[in-house]
Amino acid sequence: MSSQSDIAVLGGGLSGIGTALALAEKGYRVALIESRELGSGTSANSHKIIHGGLRYLQNLQLLRAIRSLRDQQELLRDYPGIIKPLPSVMPLNSYGMKSRVPALLGSLLYRSLGIISSAKWLSTTVIPSFDNRAKLPWELENRHFLYWEDAWISDYTEFINTLRRRLEALDVVITEGIPVTCVKLLPDDQYEVALESERTLQVRGVVNTLGPSIQEISIQGFVRPTLFDLGWCRAFNLVFSKPLVEETALAVNTDGGRNYFITPRSSGSAIGTAYLPLAGASGVTEEECARFIHEVQTALPDLNLDVQDIEKIEWGVLPCRGGDPSALYGSEKILQVGRYVELISTKLTTFLSQGRRIASKVAQNLTPVTH
Repeated sequence: MSSQSDIAVLGGGLSGIGTALALAEKGYRVALIESRELGSGTSANSHKIIHGGLRYLQNLQLLRAIRSLRDQQELLRDYPGIIKPLPSVMPLNSYGMKSRVPALLGSLLYRSLGIISSAKWLSTTVIPSFDNRAKLPWELENRHFLYWEDAWISDYTEFINTLRRRLEALDVVITEGIPVTCVKLLPDDQYEVALESERTLQVRGVVNTLGPSIQEISIQGFVRPTLFDLGWCRAFNLVFSKPLVEETALAVNTDGGRNYFITPRSSGSAIGTAYLPLAGASGVTEEECARFIHEVQTALPDLNLDVQDIEKIEWGVLPCRGGDPSALYGSEKILQVGRYVELISTKLTTFLSQGRRIASKVAQNLTPVTH
């Protein structure tokens, strides 16, 4: 590991990768340190959907919707063949906020935001069940659907490999398989980053993106910034070998008010994302999976699923308020003390623009060294 790095980015998930890219593009010499493999952990176990922000319209969060649309279009443009369009449908109710008229009004607003954010006319509309765009393996009689296009990471391994090549082209020094144990502020106002291998690195700034491990690192010589209501919850998806959907993602509205997505995978399908208290758990139990399947199947009986049909459980840990799984942070939280920054994030779609926002904060206190 180079001792000439300006900044150490702790954590090589997508948040850390986006931050390292943005800092390197600003001219900083960056060391990216990941305790496992680049892109592993919660990032690897996400649903892989690049949301465009349609869901934010129900609360009229227009700025968040515009940001998500811009970030989605950036990923579609820069990673063609890896980030692909994902046609999506949501069955509509006969009445209420998720019926035809509100959905039509929402689709018109979403199209307008598409023009504002990326000068693109979005194909969002209400369609009947027999419309070919639904492309479901079964027919939901007498139903209409809200139709829109999101995006998804069709090949996560290749996506991470492509990001790795971008990092290497920017001379980011990547260290994998070694956890960080301590960050210490030195008398000369530099930071010493200690690794479990007893190696150390002196840098002028640190960005910590380690997620739930963020508080396991010893901090010496300064006081860690705090988010008073920070807690953590489990997030999981169930992957089935059955092709529940083909080319189209299906949003399922449950009696509990949750929206889950059934999405295609290279083989089979995935359903998620569900959230549970962390409470010291190290995975998702069979009973918890069974309850989740029952909730989804109550809303969509034609699925005909059982716990034995599960091929894989994808699970990770996300930040939430007070440990309440129903209170995920809606946007990233960037905490800063001097040139030490902590990132608390839940969003996959915005990882690149989020990295740029962090880089702008770092630039306020730290000038890149001329190479």
